Amino acid sequence: MMLQQPLSVIFVAGLLLSNCGTPTQSNGDQSGPPSSPSSSIKPCAAPSLDANRKIVLTAPCDGARVAQRAFVEGTAADANAEVIVIIHPMETSDFWIQPQVTMREGGKWRVLCYFGEPGQQHSGKPYEVMAILSLSKGQYQEGQLLSGWPESNSKSQVVEVVRE
Repeated sequence: MMLQQPLSVIFVAGLLLSNCGTPTQSNGDQSGPPSSPSSSIKPCAAPSLDANRKIVLTAPCDGARVAQRAFVEGTAADANAEVIVIIHPMETSDFWIQPQVTMREGGKWRVLCYFGEPGQQHSGKPYEVMAILSLSKGQYQEGQLLSGWPESNSKSQVVEVVRE
């Protein structure tokens, strides 16, 4: 019995480190303990907002492992702007518009994104994530399929992640 507690602590610590600051939400797949979206894990080192970059991704970290549903977070210079998050499954030529972003005070935002479909068929697959400030409100809709990264004067860095 005494060995079970240290092993579970090591497992949870390893899970938190593997997400590299990205809170995830379980998709109903009970393969591991659910993590808390409200946990206070430090975000990744990301480029800062400046005259050239008006939007940045702060989570997930480049190279992080993510669940099928995972939060993508960032900061925008204009708290009134429409932020669009795009997920690109790297084994396809598809680029998917994600759900509407929730903008918070100070230009911080977050959205629960889809990294493939539920089940194991997308596990281990690489994805790219980018956010843009939309040129015109309402131009993009959740689930919309694009043939490439959309045009925008304000694009975040591209982050590559791997689906758990």
